[in-house]
Amino acid sequence: MADVFKTPGVYVKEIPTFPPSIAEVETAIPAFIGYTRTDSFNGRSLHLKPTRITSLLEYEQFFGTSQREVAITVTITDVTSGGALVSRTINASPDTARQSRFKMYYGLQTYFANGGGPCYIVSVNTYPDVPAATPADGDVVKGDLSNGLVEIAKFDEPTLLLFPDATTLSNSDYHTLLNEALTQCRDLQDRFTIMDVKHVTGGTNIINDSVDGFRNAAQLGSNLDQLKYGAAYFPNLETSLNYRYDDVDVSVIYIKDGVTLTELPPEDADASLDVINYSHIKNPPAEINVGVRDGLGLIRNAVVTGNTELYNIIKLELNKINVVLPPS
Repeated sequence: MADVFKTPGVYVKEIPTFPPSIAEVETAIPAFIGYTRTDSFNGRSLHLKPTRITSLLEYEQFFGTSQREVAITVTITDVTSGGALVSRTINASPDTARQSRFKMYYGLQTYFANGGGPCYIVSVNTYPDVPAATPADGDVVKGDLSNGLVEIAKFDEPTLLLFPDATTLSNSDYHTLLNEALTQCRDLQDRFTIMDVKHVTGGTNIINDSVDGFRNAAQLGSNLDQLKYGAAYFPNLETSLNYRYDDVDVSVIYIKDGVTLTELPPEDADASLDVINYSHIKNPPAEINVGVRDGLGLIRNAVVTGNTELYNIIKLELNKINVVLPPS
């Protein structure tokens, strides 16, 4: 629209050289509340102290990495005829009942890999480098996560609340924790809760049973004004990440013509093998000898060197085991 000058005279009009600038602001600052490998840095405790980070490197510096998995099994199945090898299959699989309950580190990996920016970490407790032989459901404690929720309420910047480890809680504890998070969001009115729908197993319809179990959870309540401060997601997602493990923690089972060979022959006895966690192979054929020093626990005969080709094939199978995470 042209300028209209109401009176005659000389006018000075300033034309801006640069276009109007818009300051960039973060629209969502998530707060991850859960367990970490460490909770101190340079002698300063980070336990229950919300810490702002901007990269995975910062997370690793302050809180360490993931818990090591020790429940992965490689099964080598050979079929022979007349002493000649006819077929061989190699499968690697984790024991889901013994897997680590702690998913925070993997969650941060996916967050930053997908363009995540500044966020807060609330370490509610630490976990050992290696899980117990039989991980207990009590590894993740509702009270710990509630304590972290209380601490993040003291900070204004976070706008999203997430609990990467919480789905291993009992249904009652988990839904009560989510109710506490929704209550905080309603009271402060400056944040939102991202929730995961727990998988219900054993039924005929996992999807319907899981969704109905979440919707009908008494602990979540029916206050619509409060429920609008959260969103729930389902199902769990298979990522492209690999679990952290050491070769010596991988158990190897050798099955030949339907017979599982798991004894350590006396001539292969070696004191150094006693501390390695794997299934021993009895009289393995030369072609599957990998060598203890090459990892993966395949027994070597006296002076036989490792079969690196087979070792690499096994590693490829292990790399097919991807981390499964709650969708939040």
